Amino acid sequence: MLVESRDADHQERQVRQRLLERLHAQIEAEIVRGEQSPDNVSVADQRRAFAARLVEHVRPLRRFVRRELGRWVALGAVPP
Repeated sequence: MLVESRDADHQERQVRQRLLERLHAQIEAEIVRGEQSPDNVSVADQRRAFAARLVEHVRPLRRFVRRELGRWVALGAVPP
């Protein structure tokens, strides 16, 4: 079971890394597009769109965070 746990942790780390890389690439693309685009989109609209994309990327990480917090609570490091 310990080996399976390590494999699962390693896979989750890889997934998180890929998500962060993809998010970073999209942020860079948005910055480049923002500098080159003549559209008159308001800053508030750009922020809303960026926040929506960020939430879509973070959503898969919720399960991992929930599990990790559960571990810390079980170990007594974080109060319930």
